[in-house]
Amino acid sequence: MLPTFDMQNQLESKGVVKAYGLPALIAELAEEGISQDQILREAGLSALSDDLQFHERTALFRAAQALSRRPQTALLAGQRQRISYYGAYGYALATCRTMREAVGTGRAFLHLSGTLLRISFREENGEGVWLSHQPDSLGPLLPFVAEYWRSSLNTLFSTFLGSRFPSISMTFPYKAPRHASLYREIFRCPINFDADVMEWRFDAAVLDQPYNHADPFTVELCEHYYNQFFKHSGSHSKFEREVLRTCLDQRHFPKVDAGTVSRAMSMSLRTFYRRLKQEGVSFQGLIDRLRCSVAIEYLRNTQLTVDEISSKCGYQDVANFRKAFKRWTGNTPSSIRGGQRSATR
Repeated sequence: MLPTFDMQNQLESKGVVKAYGLPALIAELAEEGISQDQILREAGLSALSDDLQFHERTALFRAAQALSRRPQTALLAGQRQRISYYGAYGYALATCRTMREAVGTGRAFLHLSGTLLRISFREENGEGVWLSHQPDSLGPLLPFVAEYWRSSLNTLFSTFLGSRFPSISMTFPYKAPRHASLYREIFRCPINFDADVMEWRFDAAVLDQPYNHADPFTVELCEHYYNQFFKHSGSHSKFEREVLRTCLDQRHFPKVDAGTVSRAMSMSLRTFYRRLKQEGVSFQGLIDRLRCSVAIEYLRNTQLTVDEISSKCGYQDVANFRKAFKRWTGNTPSSIRGGQRSATR
């Protein structure tokens, strides 16, 4: 069973946050004739950078709420979400095998999806429960933020599962808005307003269902990482690129074997190894390149623990991962996360 955990508001405590998920909101406002420049001016910002101060992200939500011309803007914006809007966290989620693994990965991700609140998760009586703490701290901004992050997560998790996310009920500590019927249409569960708590309950059985890794958003994100890998990793032959792309397409590339890759490339294992030898590379060497690239991305752009990153890179023993990382880069994982040295020799 996934343990109860409390997702402290790491965004606020660390000061700097990512602009994850915001393209969906900006796109929805653009449909209303409101440009990104207008949003930035209203928020008092000169540009939308990858890294935002916590108060800057809050200001962007306030600006979006003030400029929006439809009461349902935040709910509709959440339905535009794509996994690629969440950078390294999106890739981490896309490569999870089950919802349970994703909820664990999402300890920090939930905050990056626009909650602006402290969130805790628990399982009880066959239900998963997300609880928002001190929602009144957002004041008049609460309905907009609540609609946006719940709609966003509902979209992403439904996409991952390949079916409707099984919400059981939702409660909100504010009065029912004029567009309350849209809540029920999107979330397809009982909705209660003027509640004492802000909760989202869902069927916990979904936690152990496998993800639908064939969805177009996941394919899009892997394509993005494929392009980013070759952008930063030097030149490769056409065959090497094909092998690496095939590995990434397997999602769980750290554990993929040469036989699986050769079959996906429609060649015999013997021919596959012969081609690798002709290129002067080894299959393990190519896998290690991918492991190194993904590990550095997680270290720099997520708050996943080194243990979690180790697991996602195919290591059961974190000590072995640390040794391998030192061998690949000449640095320790902590030095990369702390930005003390370059990630390459």
